[in-house]
Amino acid sequence: YQQALTLYREISDRLGEANVLQAIGGVQWFRGEREAALANYQQALTLFREVGAKLGEANVLLAIGDVQQFRGEYEAALASYQQALTLYREVGVKLGEANVLLAIGGVQWFRGEREAALVSYQQALTLYRAIGDRRGEAKVLQAIGGVQQFRDEREAALASYQQALTLFREVGVKLGEANVLLAIGDVQWFRGEREAALVSYQQALTLYRAIGDRLGEAKVLQAIGDMQQFRDEREAALVNYQQALTLYREIGDRRGEAKVLAALSLLHIDRDPTESQRLLAQVLELRRSINDRYGEGSDLGNYGTALVQRGRGAEALSYLERARAIFAELGLTKLVALTDQGIAWPRGDGP
Repeated sequence: YQQALTLYREISDRLGEANVLQAIGGVQWFRGEREAALANYQQALTLFREVGAKLGEANVLLAIGDVQQFRGEYEAALASYQQALTLYREVGVKLGEANVLLAIGGVQWFRGEREAALVSYQQALTLYRAIGDRRGEAKVLQAIGGVQQFRDEREAALASYQQALTLFREVGVKLGEANVLLAIGDVQWFRGEREAALVSYQQALTLYRAIGDRLGEAKVLQAIGDMQQFRDEREAALVNYQQALTLYREIGDRRGEAKVLAALSLLHIDRDPTESQRLLAQVLELRRSINDRYGEGSDLGNYGTALVQRGRGAEALSYLERARAIFAELGLTKLVALTDQGIAWPRGDGP
């Protein structure tokens, strides 16, 4: 790529230069070099606009949006995606339109706009099926399954995941297969099928390691750790959490890092309360650094609930009240009501 870039610059071929810069950015993105990738994408964007290459402009805007979404810059990501969507529709590229609708759905999902995300996903699914893109169809079925799982529609979610798994295997996409196996394991976990979940997680872990996907590896190690913590296999859980934490930090995923630290804080809540509270403080600091108010409220609520379950109601109150304030600020009325129930117990107002 570097040799090609030099040649394109020597002959003043700005379109060729833009294409190579975008390709270099793609390699850097895959290697976890987010800032370097973004810099090359921005250079490519400028060149595509100079030469009037709308398709190239749309493609690189989609790539920029992906970096912004990964960094938790959801408003910026949505703006990039919307610009890309407009361009894809102008030039009539249905695959690009479907890809960006899937990406927009992802932003809406993280912002808690579940219904809007489902609409975007359904639009993307229609397009993928119309053009016969089975890989895209698989990806969006997986995303739809995520919405269904969040809505406690376990059977529907499992059906979507199984369709996605079949498609990923047909087209030979190991990363997609691993991601869906992780999601299927989560559904099985929630359904109480612990051994089946562990099998799915282990299959996913094998695939992630085979293709060198450290983010996926971190996620599944965390999931296995959660299962081990539930089964009171404390030492095994600690090993998997520490491995996951190392991976999240290496790739710069602060949201993932916060999730593992939250799990570790609960793991230490009985045996080492001081360490548990220290870890929780790190979690909350990370959540604030990426403006994840929902995650902050959830972590406070989960910690308070864990204290209530241990008969430590007096300690729990401050955590539950802080969680309630965040949920109220975000307009999450169901979570406010649920947290109020938790607050009632340590106050002596519970049934």
